[in-house]
Amino acid sequence: MKALLEKYCGILFGNPYICLLVLLLAGAAAVWAASMFPASDAAVHRNMYVVLLMDNNVCVGALAGFVLYLVLLPLRRAEAAAVCILGCLLEAYLMSLRSGYITEAARAVYLHYVLFGLGLFGYSIAAVGLRLGQSVASGDTAASVRCWEVLGLMLALPVFYLLGICGGIKGGSGEVYDGFLLAADGLTGCQPSFVISAFVRRSSFFLVAMCFVYLYLPMWMALAQLASYKYEMKREEDCRRRLSGNIPAYAYLLAGIAGSLAYAYFPAVGTEVFCGASFPFGPVPDSLSRLYAAVFPAGYERNAMPSLHLTWILCAFFSVYNFGSVYRSIWGVLVVLTLISAFSVGCHWMTDFIAALPFTCMILGAACHRAHWRWRLAAVFFGGIGSFGLMYLLKNHIHVLLAHSALYFAAAVGTALLSLALCVRLQRVAE
Repeated sequence: MKALLEKYCGILFGNPYICLLVLLLAGAAAVWAASMFPASDAAVHRNMYVVLLMDNNVCVGALAGFVLYLVLLPLRRAEAAAVCILGCLLEAYLMSLRSGYITEAARAVYLHYVLFGLGLFGYSIAAVGLRLGQSVASGDTAASVRCWEVLGLMLALPVFYLLGICGGIKGGSGEVYDGFLLAADGLTGCQPSFVISAFVRRSSFFLVAMCFVYLYLPMWMALAQLASYKYEMKREEDCRRRLSGNIPAYAYLLAGIAGSLAYAYFPAVGTEVFCGASFPFGPVPDSLSRLYAAVFPAGYERNAMPSLHLTWILCAFFSVYNFGSVYRSIWGVLVVLTLISAFSVGCHWMTDFIAALPFTCMILGAACHRAHWRWRLAAVFFGGIGSFGLMYLLKNHIHVLLAHSALYFAAAVGTALLSLALCVRLQRVAE
């Protein structure tokens, strides 16, 4: 009995994918426990049901989990058919529950593009759990480990987003620094967010396509994790040797945690909320007219600076960087489309994307296990100083940056290019 326990503990806790599952479950328990204390924000936790039902990131992450179930485990047609039928029935029931929350303006987009996947996800989790029980009962260690790994990957994105929304750091009802970002963007001679968004929104088809790209980011992230996992399965036969593997889910998790800290330090609500009806067709506000910390109600998320959408899709891109030109081309196109879509939906300033490049470098330096520690340390320090240093200068010395605009642009472009070069180098030395 002791030998069997040691065997399973060694497999479970020596496996990075199962460790990911343990971290997610521990995070869920911590968020739930926090709601029990009188000092916690109980309203957030009371709305967890609404978040689970209505948040597009959670639903798309759940749909991605269903896709992972279909691809990563050997296909059993009867089981898959039962999951699809029962999942679709549950989806129809969930749609009826959502009807009271969806506004008329958002109804078409929500129903057809976003809020779909929880029912399929729930029954696919049950199917994996059934397989896990069967493999444990039959003593098939390899199959049981595979099921644990798949459970970790399936739960990663929906649970991560749910915890981020319900337990993450919120900006509160305080100041936002979008006026400083407006001034920094204005150094280009125009407002790039206004120009790009106005161009996209002139075509309803193009706008819907960009919304699809933007809202389905969790799917692109999951597909990169799927490609990475399949690559590692071919590369290494022993699951315990994959500790040195490239695991995008850890990069996503680190980016979410660090991004939450960045949003608390430099809260910003984004272009559309800050500029109101003038976005994106004008009139464009004077870039120097709002050089002060504005106060916005607590209902607006302070999640603009840096852009986590760009950070996450870049993490996905670099996770498949070594897999060949086809993978690089596909996710390279997704990077460009995500950048355009983030402009078009009115959530970000151009400076948010500049800060996201060294921020991504920092995250990849921390998460890329196969790279040499010197390169990882260099990426973490350079990326951290570049991203948080930019936020510090914008927040505390904006007038200095405006007075030396040429030097600021040279430093920003140089930092961005060096960050990308370091990210590429991390992948090459990790191969």
